[in-house]
Amino acid sequence: MPNINFPSNPTASQTYIFGTTTWIFNGNAWVASGNIVPVGMTASFTELTVTGPTNIQQVIEALTTATSSPGLSPSTFNLNFDDGSIFYIEPEGDNFTANYLNVSTTDDRIISTTIIISQTASAYIPDVVAINGDIIPISWANGLLPSGNANQTDIVGFSFMRIGATWSKVFGQLSTFANI
Repeated sequence: MPNINFPSNPTASQTYIFGTTTWIFNGNAWVASGNIVPVGMTASFTELTVTGPTNIQQVIEALTTATSSPGLSPSTFNLNFDDGSIFYIEPEGDNFTANYLNVSTTDDRIISTTIIISQTASAYIPDVVAINGDIIPISWANGLLPSGNANQTDIVGFSFMRIGATWSKVFGQLSTFANI
């Protein structure tokens, strides 16, 4: 099956027709109408907007291993959304800043991300979140700052809420996983 290769610098309202699907660039993203990409075909684009019910059989997401910026205290992990939204971290010596880069700034959205933390005898968590350079306070589940769990795997989920051109909230939760 062929790939869809959208124009690299589209203008607002530009259309692109592929098979039975007409794609319209709305100034931010390509929006499809008609019969969407057939089974077995891939499409390459930066952002896809789908309105109406969506039936997806399977989702496979990229896992990005992040490393800390050396010499900073607390440690800072640069988590680039251009690489995905799920990150694997092995923290070293302190709670750390999760510094998210290239996060979409489209208003009236919730953006979710996950950090998988491989803990050692000393456990650490992200206690600061920065989104595209803005530090946003974390509202933790149950109103309590969690702690990491030594020699286990902690998974931290964040939901970023963007309203009115600002990051209005960051919601955080932590779950622990261990072999029994």
